[in-house]
Amino acid sequence: MEQSKIIQLLKTFSAKELREFQEFVHSPFYNKNEEIRRFYDYLKRLAPKFLVRKTDPQVVYQQLYPNQKYSDKKIKYLMSDTLKLAEQYIGLQEYQQEKNQQYCHVLKGYLNRNLDKHYQAIYRKAEQNLQAQTTRNTDFYYQQYLLADIAERHFEQKKLRVFNQRLQEVADYLDLFYVSKKLEHTCEMLEWQQVLAHDYDLKLVDSIIPQIQAPEYQNKPSIAIYTRIYFLLKNIEVNDNFEQLKDLLKDYFDLFTQSEMKQAHLAIINFCMRQIRKGNSRFEQELLELYLFAIDKKLLFENAYLSPWTFKNVVRLGLNMLRLDWTETFIKTYHKELEGHFQKDAYHFSLADLNYRRRDYRKAQQHLNEVDFSDFSYSLGIREMLAKIYYETNENESLLSLIASFKIYLKRNQLISEKVQQTYENFLYFLGQLLKKEQLQTLKDEIKATNLLASRTWLLEQCT
Repeated sequence: MEQSKIIQLLKTFSAKELREFQEFVHSPFYNKNEEIRRFYDYLKRLAPKFLVRKTDPQVVYQQLYPNQKYSDKKIKYLMSDTLKLAEQYIGLQEYQQEKNQQYCHVLKGYLNRNLDKHYQAIYRKAEQNLQAQTTRNTDFYYQQYLLADIAERHFEQKKLRVFNQRLQEVADYLDLFYVSKKLEHTCEMLEWQQVLAHDYDLKLVDSIIPQIQAPEYQNKPSIAIYTRIYFLLKNIEVNDNFEQLKDLLKDYFDLFTQSEMKQAHLAIINFCMRQIRKGNSRFEQELLELYLFAIDKKLLFENAYLSPWTFKNVVRLGLNMLRLDWTETFIKTYHKELEGHFQKDAYHFSLADLNYRRRDYRKAQQHLNEVDFSDFSYSLGIREMLAKIYYETNENESLLSLIASFKIYLKRNQLISEKVQQTYENFLYFLGQLLKKEQLQTLKDEIKATNLLASRTWLLEQCT
């Protein structure tokens, strides 16, 4: 039973939710089955650990029915019925977060009962609640549409032979919601096309784009932002749309949820990364500023901790820009924002890279010795950095030994993808060729022509 759906769900419940669900199960409105109540009461006593020996079906059955022969069918029914109640409970939890949708359901009920005075009172509350919302995102347009749709039904119910302004409002709000959501999903699909060898079928969007340049669309925050992201992903007027998007993200920051702002910032961050890979170095400073803004706003935090990938990217960016003192301050300040088990390795590997850039190879190696290989990317990074240090300090025997062991590591580690493996195998091949000090111009041309290659810039520098 420990791997059952009901146990797995209950493991996610907080102490408060476990208590609330007990009240839910004991409510005769939702559940009249006394056996389910006893079953859940027993499970709640096992929370939060739900030890395997105590959730064994036969043990549970013995607790519930001490004088009866074990019935697997009965236990499965109890688990299934309790799961259905738990799903109903979490569904109601989510529903309670949607105040405007609650109003809409009540309004529909009053319409069906022809209670106009009741309807008018709740409609005013629904309008006030909607306008009091601080967000002006895609969901806001959807909530506007839902309320307008109810108002249009109310108007139709009166059977008045006059112009129905509500019908126009329904159509307009539906357009805003559809365009905003369509752009949002289109941008997401275009982002995935940047990394996957698969094209999505982007239906209708090409016909929508010319129409939404009008002010009535572009003064809507979500449409304005997703339009700029779309243009960047399609490489349309890159400089203008990049600057506009930066301004929009700052101006409209408080009008979106944290999750939505995170996705929007990741889109512009990824754009900068692609520009840098193309050799457009002006976007390095832009990228650094975007990272720092997103970190300051906690957008790139996961469960209250800074993402280790964000930390690593910012450090690498600062080092590549040769802002060494600034990068050292960033490392020492922000490694504390990482989740506990990431801190030590991220701290020492980053300081190793920093000291390598300062040509303090002894200190760099001291920090590398402190890294515990918590992630295979560190294992690759450590070996790559050591190889560079050995080459630059003419420790050829150590380098040859490292190259041999590195090749074995790449072949044996099942976590390393074929592309990553090839990237580092090519690096080791060219490193071996550099040791020969022969035909450097030819070697330089080969390095430039090789697609999958780690430390390309460094290898090219060694050919001079």
